[in-house]
Formats: sequence, structure tokens, C-alpha cells
Amino acid sequence: MRNTKEKILTATEQLIYKKGYTGTSINDILDETATGKGQFYYYFDSKKEATLAVIDNHVKIWQKHLLNGILSRDESPLANLKEMLDWIYSDHVQKKYTTAVL
Repeated sequence: MRNTKEKILTATEQLIYKKGYTGTSINDILDETATGKGQFYYYFDSKKEATLAVIDNHVKIWQKHLLNGILSRDESPLANLKEMLDWIYSDHVQKKYTTAVL
């Protein structure tokens, strides 16, 4: 089973995709993860901090797959661009339609 911090980050990401940042409350995150406020505040000082952690995770994933992966290959710039755009599109589609199972 995933740890509580990972559950909070996953729920935060999914809720923001579904409801937007302003439409997502800490209570939404708590309900989605079945955690208490104490557990949330143990890991994060605010919804903003949890969201920034989600963004930081995205940056790391994109760096791994795009900068260190696709764009570092010795392919033509056009082929790299196409593959990069395909990866970005599929990443967003997968996240947008994934239903949380926590």
C-alpha cells in the first residue's frame, strides 16, 4: 500500500485535474484519501504546498522522459518534436481520465 504522503499527492493531482486548483479544497483531498487533517498537515503546510509538490513531481517526470529521454536522442529535430508532443498528449489524457482508487 502506498504511504500517506503519496496518497495525498496523487489525490491532489487528480482533484486539480478534475476540479481545478480553486475548486479543490483540503477537505476534498482528505475525503479522497480517507486521511485526517493532522496527517495532511504533517506532510504539507497548505494546499498550495501540496500542489507545488505535485508540480515538482511533474517537472521531474518530464525531465526524465523529455529532456533526458526523447530530446537527448540523435533523431531529427522534427522526429523528436513529434515524439515529445505525442508523449505530452498521452500523459495528459491518461491523467485526465484516470479515476482515483485510493
